[in-house]
Amino acid sequence: MERPSPKVVVETVGPLISGTWIQQLLLGFILAQMFDYYRDHYARDAVFNRYMVGLLLFFNLFIGGQDFHVLWRVTVQYYGDYSMFDLQEWTMWTEPLFTAVVGLLAQTFFVMRAWKIAHSIPVLILLSALTLFSFGSGITVSSFFIKYERFSSLSQFKTPITLWLVSTSVCDLAISAVLVYYLVKSKTTFKKTDRVINRIIQLAMETSSLTAFVAMMNLVLFLPLQTTAYHLLPQFSISRVYTLTVMATLLARGSLRSVLDSTGHASIPTNLRGGATTDVMPRMRVGLKTATSTFTDTIMEPPRDMPTVKSHDIELGVVEERSESTSMWDDRKDAAL
Repeated sequence: MERPSPKVVVETVGPLISGTWIQQLLLGFILAQMFDYYRDHYARDAVFNRYMVGLLLFFNLFIGGQDFHVLWRVTVQYYGDYSMFDLQEWTMWTEPLFTAVVGLLAQTFFVMRAWKIAHSIPVLILLSALTLFSFGSGITVSSFFIKYERFSSLSQFKTPITLWLVSTSVCDLAISAVLVYYLVKSKTTFKKTDRVINRIIQLAMETSSLTAFVAMMNLVLFLPLQTTAYHLLPQFSISRVYTLTVMATLLARGSLRSVLDSTGHASIPTNLRGGATTDVMPRMRVGLKTATSTFTDTIMEPPRDMPTVKSHDIELGVVEERSESTSMWDDRKDAAL
């Protein structure tokens, strides 16, 4: 093969090296986040969250090894043979597949949070369909890459690539929109409660916009620059950004809990969940499940000496608080933040 010009090398091998360096840097942040999670949250966290973190750790390490192998082939094993940059092996062919797997895990995590606060079957079906479509598109991209084998052939299956990246962005933004919509509806005049809700809204918008931005940057760099490899800069980072958003959400519970420590409880009248608090007037509530939570009710307060079961975290989910002295307060269920 004819020796490529320095410009061609800069536009192809350069982004490969830079993209690998960026994603390894992000892996360092992920490992630091996971250390904090295992130190502060793992022992008492939900089984779903613990498995999610473990799977994300495994796939991030695996993808890191894949990308390093791609870099090794081009810069060491076949140094000087530019044709081997174009002709790739399975580690590059399946990179979109495993990136889509990480995306599926992260989107499933956020879909579950949206379900816990919305409890709407149509919303769950819509978000699940978007998530599965995005995952399926990623599988399709890898299958075409396995078939054609070469970077120079990416233009022959740009439609699946476009569908994958667009559906990924749409899914992330849709999940965020659902969370923001229901959280905004739960806001009241309670200052500390609203501070927590505002922070969760901000976090939902930041995480979804970040993942959608990286996916769209991948598309923007790919479509008009198909003879280059600049799209590898965001491509190699997609799985890292998804993992960072999940870990940031899990770790944020500590700071949210500290907002409520001085009050011990907060109650938010809202229309998020069904269930009546009295026989006369149905109410729907969002409760804040904290390490110092006590019984709250939108209609009445229990006797001061009535003990309750205390919780240990802030998360989207169902909270049951049971009184030991009377069944009047049994089975109070809230959607916790």
